[in-house]
Amino acid sequence: MMKRFGLFLFLVSAVMAYAQTNDSVYVDTTRAGVIDTVAADTTGFLSTKKELAKADTIAPLYQSPFYSESRFISRKEINFLDYRYTGDLFEPFGLSFLRNYGFVGHPNELMLYGTSDVGYYEDGVYLNNRSSGNFNLNLLSSEMIDSIEIVPAPRGFLYGPAAHPVSVNFLQRDLLSVKPYTRIKYYEGPFGEAFIDAIFNSILFKDFIFTVEIANRKVDLSYANSNFSIWQGGAHLKYLISNKVNLTASYGYNDYDAGLNGGVDVDSILQAGLSVSSVLYDERIAPVYYHQRRLNILQHNLGLKLLAEPVKNSRTDLSLYYRFSDDQISNPPDVLSYPRKYNNKTGGALLKQDLSLAFADLQVLAQYERTSFKYTVPGSISEYN
Repeated sequence: MMKRFGLFLFLVSAVMAYAQTNDSVYVDTTRAGVIDTVAADTTGFLSTKKELAKADTIAPLYQSPFYSESRFISRKEINFLDYRYTGDLFEPFGLSFLRNYGFVGHPNELMLYGTSDVGYYEDGVYLNNRSSGNFNLNLLSSEMIDSIEIVPAPRGFLYGPAAHPVSVNFLQRDLLSVKPYTRIKYYEGPFGEAFIDAIFNSILFKDFIFTVEIANRKVDLSYANSNFSIWQGGAHLKYLISNKVNLTASYGYNDYDAGLNGGVDVDSILQAGLSVSSVLYDERIAPVYYHQRRLNILQHNLGLKLLAEPVKNSRTDLSLYYRFSDDQISNPPDVLSYPRKYNNKTGGALLKQDLSLAFADLQVLAQYERTSFKYTVPGSISEYN
């Protein structure tokens, strides 16, 4: 009877250990999901000798948010949204407004707490373009987001180098599956709109967790110069050094191409003496402002992150990162001022140290960053560091 009761407790504790609230993937918190089968010996030979082996209990450390009192949009909420891309994921937050310009893939503007001056972060690392200060939400994959942290205004200025009044931190999915995990998502719509995203996760050599994602979104022409395409990729390799120390190397890639037609030219319709309603909604004949203006963005993002719990109630988050972004706006007929090229190379280090005491919770943030910026127009080059 006692043996059966002991086995029951072991099974209950194992199920509790596997539970996860941050991701829908079945998770095993044991080291690489490998449990010594001696504990389930069916012959009775080893169990009679009371030589039951203990499971290897090395478990990964997960990314912590900026602030525990922030507003969070969980993956569960995201899965119930009718969304096309990351900018649509803020719908559950009542103080948000997406200024949509009407074309798939355009760099729409998101407003939070009544302002578009928002700092965006990925696992604590600053994402905004260093020259413009903005961030195109098309450049962040919606499928690898575990939750979205919206820091209460005006506390947002505390967490980044540019003092934005509002901060948004995208906490990435940290997959851990006992068996290799593959997921493919696909949809399609009118005017050749389509999306495909493939995710693969596997455990390598017991201590390494490997995740890779490849995605493509695109839409064909509806109105003139409205086609869009983006290829995205990402890879993460997490090394479980111990229960107290995890190391993650990551790489991200974006190749973005969108037509910036400026919308329908209503003034030209009126000047032609035509009814606006008869032309505006007919994509075959509606005139647009720019027939050839395009925005192209190429990004390579490298990162190395150390998560550690050196002492009780203490947590260290150290990130080293390098981000390359090459943005180009072209408008072929306008040879005097186009193309414009914006080249950013940014390298830096970020340290976040949390310490919980009996009387207070302390947090230290430190960051060093260096950016090389090159701005090019025909006939001139400007460089800044």
